[in-house]
Amino acid sequence: MNKINEKLFKDKPMSTLIILNKYRNRGKTVSTISKEIHTIFAHTLGIINDFESEGIIMSERVGRSRFVKLTKKGEEFVDLIQQIITFRI
Repeated sequence: MNKINEKLFKDKPMSTLIILNKYRNRGKTVSTISKEIHTIFAHTLGIINDFESEGIIMSERVGRSRFVKLTKKGEEFVDLIQQIITFRI
């Protein structure tokens, strides 16, 4: 099982994707995401690195900050997750 499968349905990684989805066009800093999901910076950075290695998010350094946003693949992925979550039988 790869790292994404291990982390995907845990609270903090899912919260990270939801936050990034809310800010699709602008992105967020790792530090801001960390505060919003109530976890330490190092843990958030690990989540970000795993998602980035799978092509779900991309990051860019601007000065001392690292801005993160969903890739096209990530947007499609989050849309699919939201469809699954809201699916009613």
